[in-house]
Amino acid sequence: MSVEMWGIVFGLASTGFIIGGLLVAKFGLGRNPIRTLLLAVAMMGLLGAVFTIREWAWLYVLGIWLYMMLIPAAEASEQTVIQKVVPFRRQGRVFGFARCSRRQRPHHGFPDCPAGRIPDHPVHEIGAG
Repeated sequence: MSVEMWGIVFGLASTGFIIGGLLVAKFGLGRNPIRTLLLAVAMMGLLGAVFTIREWAWLYVLGIWLYMMLIPAAEASEQTVIQKVVPFRRQGRVFGFARCSRRQRPHHGFPDCPAGRIPDHPVHEIGAG
């Protein structure tokens, strides 16, 4: 396939992300978001092992579409669990640190991490957290 065709294919495959988000919005995460997270990650692992087994383009595109459909459930579950575990007064610092620590290259972390020192969150003003 040409480069342009792959761009169209991945553009269409991104609809899996939208559909996954709509499914999470409609049905929620269930009573146990940790279970949802573990199931989503297990399915992602299974997909990663299966859809690259052959070099068929249709299998690859289908696998990417399904993988992208699982991402919203995994991310929403992760955020729900973190928000339940971390006390409300400390959430700003925890999420800010997570944002900085996810950056693996200096040119990515440099602009983001210093911005976390700007006192735009109430938790910075009261000294708690």
